[in-house]
Amino acid sequence: GLGDVYKRQGINAEYGTVELNGTKVFDGNLLYYMVATHKYKRATNELSDEDVFDIYSKIMEIADQKKDEGKPVNPKIIDTIDKLLTSTVDVDCDFIEEKL
Repeated sequence: GLGDVYKRQGINAEYGTVELNGTKVFDGNLLYYMVATHKYKRATNELSDEDVFDIYSKIMEIADQKKDEGKPVNPKIIDTIDKLLTSTVDVDCDFIEEKL
C-alpha cells in the first residue's frame, strides 16, 4: 500500500500528515508530497509508475475533498502537482487508458 511505499522511502511522516489530517492538510504539504515522490523516483527508481500514480491519486482525492468543503487548493499548486506527475512517469494514451 501507499504507506509501505513511503515507509521504504523514509518519508512516512509526510504520508502520515496527508493521511491523518485529510482535508485539514496544508496545500503546500500536498505539493511537498508530490515533490518528494518525484525526487525519490528519479533518485532511486524504486517506485513503479503505478506507485507514483497511486500517490498522485491520493493527493488529488484530498484536493477534491477540500474543494467540496469550500476550501479549494490553489490552482497553481494543482498545476504544479500535475506537471510533476507528467515529468515523473510517462503519461501516454496507454497509461491513461489503463488507469482510467
